[in-house]
Parts: sequence; C-alpha cells; structure tokens
Amino acid sequence: MALQTAATLKRKTSRQYHNVIDSNLNLTDGGTVTGILHPDGGQKCNITVLGDGISTRQLTAADCGIVTIGVVGTETAVSKGFNIDLPTPAAGLWYKIIFVGPSIANNSNAAITVTSNSDDSSTAANLIVGSFLGSGDDQGANVTSVADLITFVHAKATAGDFVELWCDGTNWIAEGRYDVDAALTLA
Repeated sequence: MALQTAATLKRKTSRQYHNVIDSNLNLTDGGTVTGILHPDGGQKCNITVLGDGISTRQLTAADCGIVTIGVVGTETAVSKGFNIDLPTPAAGLWYKIIFVGPSIANNSNAAITVTSNSDDSSTAANLIVGSFLGSGDDQGANVTSVADLITFVHAKATAGDFVELWCDGTNWIAEGRYDVDAALTLA
C-alpha cells in the first residue's frame, strides 16, 4: 500500500483497505505500533495461562497482556504456592495478573506471589507502588513507599481478584482489586 495522507484516507471506503491487515504499518511521525490488530477491528490482547502447580515463573516482554493464574473451578496451590517474577523494568511493559480459581488452598505454603526485581532474577527489589481496592470492610490500601512483593493470600483470594502493573522504565505502578478483606497485599 502506498503512502497516503489523512485527507486521502478519509475519502476511501473500508473495502479499499482489504490488504491493510497483512501490511506493515509505517507511521510518518516516527511513532510505533505494538500489539495485534484484530481483523474485525480493535486490538487483540496477549493472554498467558499459567494455571496451577508451576514453580517460579519469570515473565518476559512477550508475556505482556493478561496473565491468568489458577484453574477455573479447581482449588489452586493445594500442595504449594508459587512465585511469578516480573522482568527487569522497561518502559511500556504491562501485565494484568488475574486469579481465576475459586480459592487458594488453606495452608501456609499456598500463597501465590509476584516479585519485582531489577535484573531478571529472583532477587527482590523494591520497585512497586500503587493502590489496592477491596470490596470488604478494609476498603484496600494505597502503598506510597516502594515494595517488592504482591501476594494473592491463601484461603482468601477468590476468582476475579487481580493486580494490574504498568512499568514507567524504573518502577512498577500497581492497581489491584480483591473481594475478601486482605486477599491481596503489597509489602
């Protein structure tokens, strides 16, 4: 497809764009486009399914998007919990980590954690700030000093609890939502 001006594109019909989905998108202002364009319009989000029974998992830029933990309809982490490591901070990284199981087992080893680090290793580094909103009596918390560990708490987290993380290149900004008081913590 040849370079077109905005005025020219506005005069054309959608039928004339049948080949755009298979074409490269070049922005004349030097901008970039990321993600996957859906053929019916809009952008398609990447989904990474982690399930249950995993050991420590290092997220990468390729995992950006939605990350599900647990299994729908099945109690999660019956024998042990697990940890998810965020990658080295880079501007534009984004993850929405959603718990999809009905519950996390009621044993002290069952918690599911998300750890920030500065070097793609399991060495924790205080890089997360943000707020968590609860539906119960405690009504959540705003964490203004940096922390390194998000916990989906055993015997409290339920389906739909989530944390969304955006990276500004240095730190992770978190926004979390949970149903049962203290089901999601940032420390």
